Amino acid sequence: MNIGKVQKQVILFLAGFVLGVLYIYMIGCQETDFLGIQSLMQISFLEIGYRDYFWYLLKRRGLLGIGIALVGMTAAGQLFLAGVVMYFGMSIGGMLSVMILRYGWKGILLSLSFCLPQDLFYVPAGSMGISLLAACGGQKSDRLQVYHTGEKKRNRVKKIVTVLGVTIIGILAECYVNPLLVKTVLKIF
Repeated sequence: MNIGKVQKQVILFLAGFVLGVLYIYMIGCQETDFLGIQSLMQISFLEIGYRDYFWYLLKRRGLLGIGIALVGMTAAGQLFLAGVVMYFGMSIGGMLSVMILRYGWKGILLSLSFCLPQDLFYVPAGSMGISLLAACGGQKSDRLQVYHTGEKKRNRVKKIVTVLGVTIIGILAECYVNPLLVKTVLKIF
């Protein structure tokens, strides 16, 4: 993985994160019940059908990944990929801001419980996947030749299989570990 591409992703993510924080602080979060105590308490009483939840997550993450990959390979793909990274940064920055404004230090713990452990797998897989797409989009007329050279093709297939494998591990973590972590953290509320 190219370090320069990862640095660009980190900068875009952090820019999005700051925009998400600024947005929440500018509009305030008191007007809505978004992540309010009532909705959090409903989460703690949910019964999860793990098999159905796994297939739901596989479908959601799979369709998201396929959509990002398809659009990422288009002419506007590089700009789209930058937007995706910024969007994820904004989402996390906004969520963390709401949680801190509403719940203080407990909000930080709850935010972490929403993201862990699956993001320990999704972030590297997403970064590697975006780097692969950026590499494909950065190629010009020799794009077809690269796909047909043996060693490069095998390396690309290995990277794709790695991205898919790490994503599936993330889905398993989100399905089976994350609900237990969230329910445990909700006990402090």
